[in-house]
Amino acid sequence: MTGRSVIKNVTFINERVEKRNEHNKEEVFMSPRTKEQNEEIRNEKRKVIMSAAIRLFSVHGYEATSINMIAKEADIAKGLMYTYFDSKESLLYALIDDYMHRIGDLMNPAADDEITDEELANFLDGLRSSIEADNEYWRLYAQLSMRPDVLALFFERHNSGSVVLKHNMLLKKYFVDRFENADLEEFLFTSMLKGFTIQYAFAPGLFPKEVVDQLIARMKEMYVLPKPKGDEGLFTANVNFAKSHLVKEGNSDVHGQKTGIQP
Repeated sequence: MTGRSVIKNVTFINERVEKRNEHNKEEVFMSPRTKEQNEEIRNEKRKVIMSAAIRLFSVHGYEATSINMIAKEADIAKGLMYTYFDSKESLLYALIDDYMHRIGDLMNPAADDEITDEELANFLDGLRSSIEADNEYWRLYAQLSMRPDVLALFFERHNSGSVVLKHNMLLKKYFVDRFENADLEEFLFTSMLKGFTIQYAFAPGLFPKEVVDQLIARMKEMYVLPKPKGDEGLFTANVNFAKSHLVKEGNSDVHGQKTGIQP
């Protein structure tokens, strides 16, 4: 063996030893993940699955989208899917609740039992900013909301006492406390809101800033009103009727139209 060959072999052996030492160091210093770290990893994986599901649901529909398709889109084994969601239906419900939590965080950041006029004003500004900052999310939800199979499950979820029902009850309280024809005004408000969300999410470039400013200002003029001082108990006196009206009638107004925040 030549001197050059010996040098090469020694160099190779040294490199192997260094790599082995580095690996041993990692094993020594690497501690088991904490409960909080495991929960964070789990939440991140749930988000990946939910993002994949909303893309597929919005394009193919809920019924035509399989668990296999979602697993492939999320790059996760099908068997692992069931450790995060026990069914496709529970996954859709998680998407609906996530949407309602976003709406709730914007409309009722205090997470209390009332939406104030100031909170509604901030909600309109916040919704606009959220659509601009996370356009894909709102565009996909707009597509999802127009699919009949998804809407049917949404209203089933609405009547199950979930976060959806809670937020819609708070919105109804706001309108009952301020408007004589609360059902009609709530229906007009949510219709304008959904129309704006869909159009602004799909084609933000078609709406100059000054036009959006005027639209938001006009909605505030129409619906951002202080609660009358003499009517503090108006909603409380009718809460049982309102709850029954929401649950039994599927949250329909006097004209048979669906009211409240919908996906």
